Amino acid sequence: MTAATVPRPANRTAAPATAFDRDLAATIAVTAYSFMVAVGFARVFSGWDFLTDLGLLVVVGHGTSFVLRRLRVSACMAIPLLLVELLWVLASYQYRSTLAGIVPWKATWQQFRLDISVVQDQFQTAVAPVIYEVGWAALAGLAMVLVIVMADAFAFRAEARGEALVPGGVLFVFIAALGSPRLRVGSTVLLIGAGVVAVVALR
Repeated sequence: MTAATVPRPANRTAAPATAFDRDLAATIAVTAYSFMVAVGFARVFSGWDFLTDLGLLVVVGHGTSFVLRRLRVSACMAIPLLLVELLWVLASYQYRSTLAGIVPWKATWQQFRLDISVVQDQFQTAVAPVIYEVGWAALAGLAMVLVIVMADAFAFRAEARGEALVPGGVLFVFIAALGSPRLRVGSTVLLIGAGVVAVVALR
């Protein structure tokens, strides 16, 4: 009698990542990088109140962009929509009392201009860390809105890997130049690490 042949298990290879998986992974990586840029504001603000607001902008911004890409919304529509949405989020937490229902109104823009004028008056004499309030909070939020929109446009619309990190990197360096030594090494290391991961994920 001959021994029964035992079937060998078939070689299994990992299924290739789908376009959805790659897009999601890249979005998470870019979101983490933008979040580390926001953490850099610890150099100029006392406490951590700022991180809740700026983190909200980061998650909403990159998350919305991901949804718009999956819905195949064109760049010429998606980028302005993303900018308007983030400005609305900024107005909703910074100037809630001035909104007409849920819509920024004349009082909103008047308060914003007043806050920015206060920052201009204090800029030459203020020493970091400053309190996260009034015009400083609005200015930080506006800077993050621009970074998020530009980084997302470079990364996923222009398909430019390294360029996607430039807006956040420029803001981070500017904050570092004005800020205190608080978390100087830690925040820089985390930002570089997040940037490397983002570039790899965007390939």
